[in-house]
Amino acid sequence: SAKAEEIIEQFMNFPPMFDKGPQKGIFPWVCKIRQIHNPVLSEAYERRKAYQDSKHGTPGVELELYHGTNCNILDHVYQHGLKVPSDIKASDKCPVSGGKGLTTSLCNNDCEFCTERHEWDRCHMFGLGIYLADIPSKSHRYVSHPKVEKVYKDKKVIEDSKVYKMIRCRAALGNPFLIEGYLANQDSLHDFFVCKDPGNKIGQQYDAHWTKEDHDSYFVKGLGAECVEGVSVKANEYIVFVPWQVLPLYEISYCFYDPVRHGKKRHNKEEDSD
Repeated sequence: SAKAEEIIEQFMNFPPMFDKGPQKGIFPWVCKIRQIHNPVLSEAYERRKAYQDSKHGTPGVELELYHGTNCNILDHVYQHGLKVPSDIKASDKCPVSGGKGLTTSLCNNDCEFCTERHEWDRCHMFGLGIYLADIPSKSHRYVSHPKVEKVYKDKKVIEDSKVYKMIRCRAALGNPFLIEGYLANQDSLHDFFVCKDPGNKIGQQYDAHWTKEDHDSYFVKGLGAECVEGVSVKANEYIVFVPWQVLPLYEISYCFYDPVRHGKKRHNKEEDSD
């Protein structure tokens, strides 16, 4: 379909997923796109967006963004929606959250197994929210537990490969709050669970100020070459703290090909226009 072609074109023409190490320069190949349709989640999303628009008296910011997560929980996500991270660790003994490679629990706070508090561990830099990105290479860092599947081309199996899955979502960002600077400490915002004024949690190079008007999300501007690891980000991030602000739209399945190994050159629109 035209939408699938658009998604593939955008996905393939972003920078490579790896910018260093032995996999540097290896690009993804989209092998399948699956549309996600859940009427209950769609209605919840539209209600949340309508509430935000009414609150501000004007249509809020709405974008299609990427989200990477544990591939073992995707069916759970498509049924129940994306959840904000729990402040409780996932217990291996838990029949719901255990054995999936999760760091935080999927359970409610009445689970008898998941009871240990989740502490900062180089994670959730801007709070316990749902993190989204406008480039897939950013979200790919958080895609875990890919499964080996048969990859098809022209209805023929070409190889068994690790297949990664990323979610393309619609996000009702409403009135985002800009964060452009450095955290005072690496764990400054880790325990934030609502969108609120970061105050002195941001260091001296922080220029934005919280206004009297409510904000619905954080927009953390990537600092590129000025990024300092642990207290800022290189590429943009978007964080929401209400699950119904994000609606899963498409599951993008992809693997990686090495142009040298496959004897192929990656398609590049700029070269076609020369």
